[in-house]
Amino acid sequence: MPRRKWRARARREELSAALVLYLTTATLPPPDSEDLRMFLYTTPNSTSRAALWLERGVEITSTWIRDNPGSRPWCWWMYDASEPRRCLVGAELLYPVHNPGDWDFVWRGHWGVPAFLQCRPLGYVGFPAVESQAAYLDRLGLLAAEERAALGDDAFDPEDVNPFHLTAEELAKVPRGARRAD
Repeated sequence: MPRRKWRARARREELSAALVLYLTTATLPPPDSEDLRMFLYTTPNSTSRAALWLERGVEITSTWIRDNPGSRPWCWWMYDASEPRRCLVGAELLYPVHNPGDWDFVWRGHWGVPAFLQCRPLGYVGFPAVESQAAYLDRLGLLAAEERAALGDDAFDPEDVNPFHLTAEELAKVPRGARRAD
């Protein structure tokens, strides 16, 4: 009988809680914590983060869905989402898209919310609204039946977003040529 050849299996390294938190919510550990020092030392750059998500994204997403039905983790929006959420109110405030891929970095990094103007136009009252994550997932056929059953009707209500950093009056007070402080 021939001898069996054993191959070493690649063991999956356990992801740190800080890294999982970052991949799911884009939240950094608290400042001056040991978690932050380890996180900054071991955090993957965007290329290796994409590879890590490709390898572990399904597992992380299924855990996320169990705890947060009707939504998806931050890295899912970064790497797996096919389009931004639809704007339902305030479409006139969207940045124009001239070429495919314009402003993709904005909606991918902000949970599917498209790129809006950041200064409130004179006379504009209220906030723009986008479809909820649950409505987006349902529209694209990504909401499983059991996930849908775990949601209330309010999960499909539009979400107000506040993209405004400055009002028109505040912008008018900024001296010409002055740099904005971030």
